[in-house]
Amino acid sequence: MKTKIKILFFFLAAGLIFSTSCKKYPEGPSISLRTKTQRITGSWTIEKVTVNGTEATLNDFYKSIVFDVTKEGKFTYSYTVLTIPFKVEGEWKFNDDKTKFMTKENNSSTWDESEILKLTNSEAWFKEVDGSTTTEYHYKAK
Repeated sequence: MKTKIKILFFFLAAGLIFSTSCKKYPEGPSISLRTKTQRITGSWTIEKVTVNGTEATLNDFYKSIVFDVTKEGKFTYSYTVLTIPFKVEGEWKFNDDKTKFMTKENNSSTWDESEILKLTNSEAWFKEVDGSTTTEYHYKAK
């Protein structure tokens, strides 16, 4: 009988630990077997943009964005404006507690930060605050 109680207690304690301590980002995931670098690495496109809580219309500019992230800490951000293609390249990293995704364009010394709201291998959600404007970018794996 004592053995059954110990086993039950072990599983309850393990369940509490995993359900409360593994969720790093507000929107998930609760647990992942992939590292954060493995999850962010890949090619991403915009799925949704909200500005101050209102969903923005995905115009041709947003639809043209492709965000490529390598495990070596490099990124390429490609987009089109009036049929003219543009490409921005640079470096990326996480902050120390991996709650922010940071990018720095080549030939720049400034790191831009985005709060990570969700990071899976198929979805990446970021929040940026600029004064009184809060913008969320929801990317999906390409």
